[in-house]
Amino acid sequence: MKAHRGEVILSPGADRFRSSRIRRFIINTDFIGSGERAEKYLNAAWRIRSVRSWWSRRSRGGLRFEILAYAGTDAGIARLERHPSQPRVFVVTRCPTIQSVFTRGQAVMMEDLCNRYAPPNSQALGFGNNGALLAFAHGMPNNAPAMFWKSRRKWRALFPERTTISGSSPFSVVASETLEAARLQAAVKSVSVGPAVVPVDIKSIVLSALRRSPRQAEAISGRLGLELAVVNNAFDQLRRRGWIDEHQQLTERGRMVIERLAKQKTKVFLPSPPETGYFPETLRMPRDV
Repeated sequence: MKAHRGEVILSPGADRFRSSRIRRFIINTDFIGSGERAEKYLNAAWRIRSVRSWWSRRSRGGLRFEILAYAGTDAGIARLERHPSQPRVFVVTRCPTIQSVFTRGQAVMMEDLCNRYAPPNSQALGFGNNGALLAFAHGMPNNAPAMFWKSRRKWRALFPERTTISGSSPFSVVASETLEAARLQAAVKSVSVGPAVVPVDIKSIVLSALRRSPRQAEAISGRLGLELAVVNNAFDQLRRRGWIDEHQQLTERGRMVIERLAKQKTKVFLPSPPETGYFPETLRMPRDV
């Protein structure tokens, strides 16, 4: 803000819109869960008749609405895009949810688990029933399952009261390439179908995730926790190699690559010989002698 005082105006009123000729109404947030909070800001501006008039001339230099966030759920983003102001929503990554990460059968099991461990009178899947699987260093959104942040008599929440910074917090561990590689390998195991694939690089990880739908960049981003730019770049490289088509469907060549990667994971285990020889302690007289 301080570096762009002449270009950015914080929380302007209707009069300031007119005098400063504001042409972009931008809502900046860290997370879009249900979309309710950002929608309230849009409604507050949309109620002003002058704002609606300026918006109607957006194709000729009028007012445009935009929303910037680090992450957002599919449901929350869709809700904002349906607003009459038709805002453009930009996110770095799609938020993984129970429905987007797990297969349909696994998602049912996860939701049942959340319901069993949720405290009484709470929304088991979080506010708006989003089932968000995301936590920031500054806190966990209330759109995450309640079992993660609400304790009960026989259940201790992982992030009590949605606080993520503590002595035992996973955020106290410094991120490294080794930890990131381990996280991505765990993600591949949870989202793939068929034989496990050895994750060689980002491209093979994305290729493995494309074995089941949905296959849009937003879905893969949320499923693997990768930035949208990284996923789209992987799509471009996979298309150039002929491993996927324009709809992110695996080609014959792409399926061959998946099979080869899966075979690398297969190991043959031979029975190990006993460390010591076997000697009977008692003898029995042979029969029919």
